[in-house]
Amino acid sequence: MTRLFIMDDEVLTRQGIRHSIRWQDYGITVCGEAANGREALRVLPKSTPDIIIADIQMPQMDGFAFLEKAIEILPHLRVIILTGYSNPEYMIRAIRCGAFDYLEKPADSSAILTAVLKAQHSIQQEQEEVCLRERAVQLLNETGSVLRAWLIQSLLTNSIEEGFARQVGALLGIPISEGCLYRILLARPMQAQEWTLLAKLSETFRSDMLYTLGDLGLVGGLVEVSIPADAIQTKLAATDALQGLCSGPVLITDPLDPLESGQLVYAAAKARLAVSYLYDSGSIHLLHLKEPKADAAPLDVDALLNHIEHICLAAERGCLPDILDIGAQTLNLLSSARVHENVFYDIVQHMFLRLLHSTRRTDRIAPVMDFLHAKPSLSAIHSGFCALVQVDSTAFPIMSPIIEKAIAYMEKHFREPLSVAQMAKMFYLSPAYWGRQFKKETKMSFSVYLTGLRIQEAKRLLRNTPMRNYEIATTVGFSSYKLFAITFQRLVGLSASEYRKKYQLARPDAPVP
Repeated sequence: MTRLFIMDDEVLTRQGIRHSIRWQDYGITVCGEAANGREALRVLPKSTPDIIIADIQMPQMDGFAFLEKAIEILPHLRVIILTGYSNPEYMIRAIRCGAFDYLEKPADSSAILTAVLKAQHSIQQEQEEVCLRERAVQLLNETGSVLRAWLIQSLLTNSIEEGFARQVGALLGIPISEGCLYRILLARPMQAQEWTLLAKLSETFRSDMLYTLGDLGLVGGLVEVSIPADAIQTKLAATDALQGLCSGPVLITDPLDPLESGQLVYAAAKARLAVSYLYDSGSIHLLHLKEPKADAAPLDVDALLNHIEHICLAAERGCLPDILDIGAQTLNLLSSARVHENVFYDIVQHMFLRLLHSTRRTDRIAPVMDFLHAKPSLSAIHSGFCALVQVDSTAFPIMSPIIEKAIAYMEKHFREPLSVAQMAKMFYLSPAYWGRQFKKETKMSFSVYLTGLRIQEAKRLLRNTPMRNYEIATTVGFSSYKLFAITFQRLVGLSASEYRKKYQLARPDAPVP
């Protein structure tokens, strides 16, 4: 029930407002009256009204003075000024003093009711907002750690708008603004050691902004810069505590603004972890980063790792063309990406080492490391890579592992819609290159090869099952029966019905084409 208080030095005015409107029909009760401001202030704390209708010109204390004091007592009070003066200055002054509305006398009952209902609606809205805020605080207390983890991950992957990030950060007690510097910490836990590693790192750094980063498969987050760089190693002197918990190093970066550089540094750190075998498990590494190229795209770490794996597969099979082609793609990917210089050379080193190990040419490791230590240019790296992979071409297999994998996939999935673009994407190659390579090694185009698989299965079904021809067409992957019928006739020299009649399983002496 909304509580209404009436204040006017005229008794008839007070009685008229009280009795001319059926207030109870609108959820309103009149909780008191007063003839002047002093009288009203005395009873205000006990009557606790929500809305006051007040005259301006009254004895002992005018409406303006009353208004200021009343709002001090009851901050959420709505005061409707009712006056016989039409001076605009009165209206402006009343609003400045905190009045909710302003009515001129004589005001009829409908105008008064409208103003009071408007004030009532305002009160209800405010109460709803208070309830929402209280619920938000409750939810924050219940799910704060989840929200903080989400915010940290969003900052690291650049999936949150700047203004919203600051709002959420303020709500969670995480200062995110210009000049608020943090270090990014990342580690890849060993299997089943995620929570133990998280607890160790959180305790060591006394940080409540480290979390398991969901699908990223990492433990990490933000660490305040109160720990100087030269003190980090000392603080983690008990490195033994991390042994057996990490798959690779614990990386901690230079101080940075997470809104400005978080995504780039996170990508660099993730790339560093991708080549973590270069470092000892459970060790601590400071990641000193130089500014990357501003006009480049972020590094696609997953594509990079697939490139390196394909290089190693090609090396194990001795497929020189694939090694050179994928190696060139890998270097182009690295050079065109927005990646820090030291991370670039770490990844190149990883690629070279993987290649040497896969070809069992460990005797070349030392000179390769010396070569890369000097941080050669991209063209020099490319030349060095080409020189490194000049292996005995006589041992090359007839078919590259990429095409072998593609054929194996097609044999399983030929019933599905397949395309050159789809197959090339699986191997992180361009459709044009993959299509040329497929035709080069199989001596037929992708579409011809795929159609051959489908027709071969159709022939088997025609021989061995009672399925109708149109059912077989759909089953083996043709988009229409008409296309199936035409293609089958052209390739087999018989219609599907003629083929079934001639080679059906019921004829034990029937030859199998």
